Amino acid sequence: MIANKKELRFYIMADRMMNRGYFKLPLSKRLLRMLYPDHVMNYLEHMRKFSYYENHRSGIVGKWRYFWHKSRYYQLGLKCGFSIGKDCFGYGLTLLHYGSIVVGQRNRIGNYAIVFPASCIVDDGSVIGDGLFMATGAVISKQLVLGDAVNVAANSVLAQSCPVGHVTFAGAPAKQVKENPQPWYAGIWGHDPIWQERVSRVEALRQQLLG
Repeated sequence: MIANKKELRFYIMADRMMNRGYFKLPLSKRLLRMLYPDHVMNYLEHMRKFSYYENHRSGIVGKWRYFWHKSRYYQLGLKCGFSIGKDCFGYGLTLLHYGSIVVGQRNRIGNYAIVFPASCIVDDGSVIGDGLFMATGAVISKQLVLGDAVNVAANSVLAQSCPVGHVTFAGAPAKQVKENPQPWYAGIWGHDPIWQERVSRVEALRQQLLG
């Protein structure tokens, strides 16, 4: 749940940095987006605003904003193939591609998750830490407790908890195949410094905006 407008602004900027590499949309890109909308980023922004305004819809303006962002969230979800609970993910959620992504509303997942198409987390109230990596076709099929830096490999079906985290699961049913000293942005793709740099910039922004 997003508590205030400062936090809302931070969530939107964190998502933008992780997905596109900037906090604020440059003027040239704003003009381009008028012709070619960025549906993924629009979906994420409306999702965050829907989450905020659900609990801050006093007055006519607040109610209008709530229904507007709710409507756009569902419309863009249909367009992109996303069915993601508005309160599920912490900041810095990365969605790299269009495609079927289903995450039930009762789940609670930490910051810096990355989710690929054709993946699903069933609506059973799983509690998952920071740095979740859901590869293409990955499924979490029941209520689980997972710690930080858990990777679920492509086409795997995970049905066992791992509160300590820092592991990779693979297979159907999924089994632990290795340990992860680092989360995905510093581990799987650690050879590319761009992801760790983005995380560092988001954390610096968090200190600046939220203290």
